[in-house]
Amino acid sequence: MSLRYVEYKLEDGKNVRMTLNFGLLYKLRAADRKTYDNLNKVLIKGQKEVLDSVDLLYGAYKCANLSESMSKENFIEKMNKDFGYNNESLKRLTNQRKK
Repeated sequence: MSLRYVEYKLEDGKNVRMTLNFGLLYKLRAADRKTYDNLNKVLIKGQKEVLDSVDLLYGAYKCANLSESMSKENFIEKMNKDFGYNNESLKRLTNQRKK
């Protein structure tokens, strides 16, 4: 079985992979508990504010790139600035279908 990745385009045009695969989430939890906890909070309790989406996007990015990942601050600087694109990326990550 292959892993399901979502391609995410950074502001500079570079594509990075993201995933919420359970096996990789276990690895993320062991490697970076703070990032995992922030991601988990949003997935379990839902978004409470707009910036929660950054925690989810960064966590999914780090989950897919554990061996070589940028810091959260660097990710925030490079993340796509298009609000709609980020929302669509979140939907693809959580496998939400359009109604």
